[in-house]
Amino acid sequence: MKWRSPITNTSVFLAFILIHGCTMNSENLPHASLIKLLPLSDYPNIRVSEDLQSALNFSPPSKTFSSMSLKASSPHIPSMRVSVPFKSVDDNIHPLYYRFWFFNQLGHTIGQAPGFTLMQLKPQIQDYLEGSTLDTTATDWRLEIRSAR
Repeated sequence: MKWRSPITNTSVFLAFILIHGCTMNSENLPHASLIKLLPLSDYPNIRVSEDLQSALNFSPPSKTFSSMSLKASSPHIPSMRVSVPFKSVDDNIHPLYYRFWFFNQLGHTIGQAPGFTLMQLKPQIQDYLEGSTLDTTATDWRLEIRSAR
């Protein structure tokens, strides 16, 4: 059996890593879709005030349904959770208000008018707007964003 020096083994290992790393397809990376920000017009569930429309881009929102239980003995309650990745495309800090509306199968609003939440969107940094409801009849959602200036 031929003996190889540690330098040879290390070189072979580094060459393998380099070749493998250079041929990786970004489509297979986790959250690859978050890199591809699209204009607001591609997302009908998102409404943005006119003064912010050109300053924000969005990634595909995710809508998930899960069930939770308040006590071990109580039944599970299905809930809807929405997460919207977005980013400022300019170099400004944007103070903004946002709120989520939830709708039933007939398109009727669920519950009372939600209040707005204040946040600061920093330049060129991706962030997430998240909303959820415990109403079991929720099937759809809408996000409203407006400037806090």
